[in-house]
Amino acid sequence: MKRSLYIFLLVFPLLVTSCLIEEKEIFDKTPAERMDAFLTEYKTLLESSETGWLMEYYPEKNQSYGGYNYILKFKEGNVTAWLELTEKEETSTYKVTHDDGPVLSFDTYNANLHYFAEPSAAQYQGLQGDYEYNILGKSEDGSEIYVKGRKSGNTLTMRKFTGEDPVAYFAACNEVYEAVAAAKYDMTLDNVPTLSCSLSNMTFTFTVETKPATELVPAEVAAYSVAYCYTDTGIRFYEPIEVNGVTYEGLTYQDGALVSEDGKIVIVKGKLVIEDLVGAYSFTAISLASGSKVSGSMVLELSDNPEKGNMMFTTMFDTPCTVSSIYANFDATAGTLTVETPQPYYLGSYLYAFAKGTSSTGARVDGPVVFTANVGELSFNDSNYCILDGAFDPQSGAYLGAFEFYYGFTAKRVGQ
Repeated sequence: MKRSLYIFLLVFPLLVTSCLIEEKEIFDKTPAERMDAFLTEYKTLLESSETGWLMEYYPEKNQSYGGYNYILKFKEGNVTAWLELTEKEETSTYKVTHDDGPVLSFDTYNANLHYFAEPSAAQYQGLQGDYEYNILGKSEDGSEIYVKGRKSGNTLTMRKFTGEDPVAYFAACNEVYEAVAAAKYDMTLDNVPTLSCSLSNMTFTFTVETKPATELVPAEVAAYSVAYCYTDTGIRFYEPIEVNGVTYEGLTYQDGALVSEDGKIVIVKGKLVIEDLVGAYSFTAISLASGSKVSGSMVLELSDNPEKGNMMFTTMFDTPCTVSSIYANFDATAGTLTVETPQPYYLGSYLYAFAKGTSSTGARVDGPVVFTANVGELSFNDSNYCILDGAFDPQSGAYLGAFEFYYGFTAKRVGQ
């Protein structure tokens, strides 16, 4: 015991001296000086890439719109941005600054960089996108920079762009999108078919059986969902997902299929059949009148009158179709559900009709509403038109006025 105490008394002053020296070395600069050095380092890194940076961008805190590609070139306090939705370059200023931590800010208006944040009459918050980012760090070799949207909270990666032409890269991504696009998908995991699979609105969802059913106990099921962004070789997930103990960051498109690196996940196009659409749906849309999100229910069934259409809505906008069902035609090849308009369906204070209108004013127009159909999912996102639910005079054919205008319409089957 005395020997141990003696050794400690000898070593302790050395430890204290060592700590004081180390502390002096670590804190030889003030916090302000250290922050300035950090900001300078990242500004230099941003401007060091001659070909720019590829940023896979996710607006909205739940990534509900999926991911989109930006390519950004930084030079002398300016940033030139390309966005795959516009393919036009826009230049503005940027700064790397301090605001409760290091921040990358696109501080002057840029039509591309503010695309998802710019408000409109219908969406006062825009698409809830970011134009200011907390800088989280970088990879060891400096080829990646990690940032976090200050509004959405989404963590994004900026990768040094290895191509030469941003527009050519976007075109390659679009080729993958067009090759992958389908109304229905079939997926296998370890050569076993999954219970469901969807690639819709740039969100990948699927369910698998983890434990088979018995006579007394139902099967156990695991559900997965992750947003993704198209690349020039396939899709990359917003964040890695773990399936059966294996972590996946994305899928590669090859030989007509999306395939994981280990070959265990394989997704191919399936064939949509009319029964895939039958069921009760919950829908969300944006009200043209208020700009707010609305929701409701509808029911789609097989038609009782094939001459009018092969399917019919028996409930629309939370309202039973008591006057007449709303008839529709499903086209499996095109993956569409077409509703001729107007179609009266409910008699209340007025005779309500399902109709089509312009997206700018809601004025009724003739013509069909064409839904994009996927398994248990319908969407109508034509930027020029909206869906109307309003009063209709069947005698004169006059449209008496809209009571609700819907656009950005998406319906998903209940329980899916």
